[in-house]
Amino acid sequence: MKMQQVSLISLLTFFVLIDSIAQDKFGSGFYIDQKGDTVKGLIEYQYHYNNQFNFKPTLKEASKTLTTDEANLFVLDVGSTYKNLDFELGDLAPKPVFAQLLFQGDIDLYRYQGTVFIDGGGKNRFRLASRKGKNTEDATKYLQKNTGYFNILFQQCPTVAAEAAKITISSEALVNLLSNYHDCKNAPYFDLSKKGKKQINFGLSAGMGLPSIKYTSAYETNYLAQTNFGPSPSSLAIGIHYINRGRKPASVIALQQELLFSKASFSGSSFSTWEGGGYKFTQTSSTVIKYSKLDYKIGVRLTARSNVINPYFSFGLALTKFTNNESRSDITFQINDDIQERSENPLPSNGLGTWASLGLSKKVGLKHQIFIDFMAEGTDLANNGTANTLYFRIGLLY
Repeated sequence: MKMQQVSLISLLTFFVLIDSIAQDKFGSGFYIDQKGDTVKGLIEYQYHYNNQFNFKPTLKEASKTLTTDEANLFVLDVGSTYKNLDFELGDLAPKPVFAQLLFQGDIDLYRYQGTVFIDGGGKNRFRLASRKGKNTEDATKYLQKNTGYFNILFQQCPTVAAEAAKITISSEALVNLLSNYHDCKNAPYFDLSKKGKKQINFGLSAGMGLPSIKYTSAYETNYLAQTNFGPSPSSLAIGIHYINRGRKPASVIALQQELLFSKASFSGSSFSTWEGGGYKFTQTSSTVIKYSKLDYKIGVRLTARSNVINPYFSFGLALTKFTNNESRSDITFQINDDIQERSENPLPSNGLGTWASLGLSKKVGLKHQIFIDFMAEGTDLANNGTANTLYFRIGLLY
């Protein structure tokens, strides 16, 4: 791989800094106001909510901040539900706040700022200790406290209470425990902890590629290294894109895959002569390298969110399949007066390389984005060769 090395640590730092100061993480959702009316629009995703969230009716309209005085509940379409809580959370937060509702039934389960607590109504509201404790004494105290809570909550189902005494506190374990409790009582419930759908985009792009090819070798017999290939004409490049951003809205890191079709054509000649062992060697060659190629690219996309456009950096590996290979080299090799001629195809059928791109994307709808990018690609070839291409592309993700 002969592409210029890039400091990934510096680039990661750059994008994390941008992401921390300029967020545009609005995704579709709705909220229910204090009158019980449902209002659909876009809600800004945050890792934690306190007593407010940002909302805008449409993508083009300005956002406004809604507080617990105005909204009773809000839901992100990716699968997160947040409810306005009007009871005390101890020293965790002043009331009221928006806490994530994980389970709803006779007993509710919430998560706020990484802490889970159970609401059985009235005095049966407990903040669960998930820490193991600094020592055996603390760990025992936390276990006894949680076990006491569970005995109160699950007294109607002794088998569930016994199961609760053995679990390690986590959102998933508590949801399973509450499901078993409601099944025991034959009571209805809603599991709201299910992860939302993966955020996946497909796309198409078109642009121009500027290919180049180079061979390097210290040996005179490598005629390709002695050949000065002229520049290839720019060619049309067409791409099909797949972006998987995971289950979180506006994720900074995404998996990127792509199929890219392009063409290239080079020509050149070489002449070299040298002596050794009482012999005089002369080699001449004429080479045409002409091909179409299909690249499969896989890598990581790092996106920084801004209020107008989203810059991104992508990098990864590329597997190249050379198709319509019309490459040919005619070589004449002479030792003193003995002349040998041969022809061969210097281009392999496959190649492995690396790629990196810098681009900008902009939302044009709830799920659509337009983007432009510059991508550099390098593919290793036989005989110490490298095929490099610089692309400029415009595309649409949907």
